[in-house]
Amino acid sequence: MNHAPTENLALNLGYDREENLRQLTQVMNERPEAPYLAQLMASWAAGVGVLPDGMGLRESEFKDFTRFYFGTDAVEYKSVSGRVFDADRMPETEDLRILLNRHRKGEQEAEAWVAEVLISGMLGYDHLWEDMGYWSRKELSATIQEVFPALFEKNDQNMRWKKFIYKQLCIQEEFVYTCRAPSCAECVDYSECFAIEEINQVKD
Repeated sequence: MNHAPTENLALNLGYDREENLRQLTQVMNERPEAPYLAQLMASWAAGVGVLPDGMGLRESEFKDFTRFYFGTDAVEYKSVSGRVFDADRMPETEDLRILLNRHRKGEQEAEAWVAEVLISGMLGYDHLWEDMGYWSRKELSATIQEVFPALFEKNDQNMRWKKFIYKQLCIQEEFVYTCRAPSCAECVDYSECFAIEEINQVKD
């Protein structure tokens, strides 16, 4: 049974993300997003995905994050994959931070940490859910639904999350969205933007 961590628990995270997930789900707190964040940490600790040192958090934030969700601040900060956050690749980082924090549920400081982790995942080149270390698209959508519910509700056409979030940046900054198709349904790149294989299921 999941419980709210009350002590500095010992975890032995390694290269087996299934085993990492087993350990993390045993100690995670009762926040609804915790099972999905456990997937991220399980993958990150195994060197899977693009998340950098501390999953994109500062060291003090990472300790607070792991203590809050998993009852320990003894998780190694350095990424097994050797990735580091390269802010030069993302001049829009602050804009993403403003956008995500504007759509937070507003219940916990921890939501701001999740925003930082999500921004770090956007540095990758594959599907966001894969780059972040989720098992599938559904867990990414579930995280956004729990932590950024207003953003989740806006994506009512099941647009792929990275494309959708960047589109929201364009709208927020009053940029001209450059797609020239008369409607998304008629665009030749429809399958690149929308998760058509799950169009009637949970959002990508």
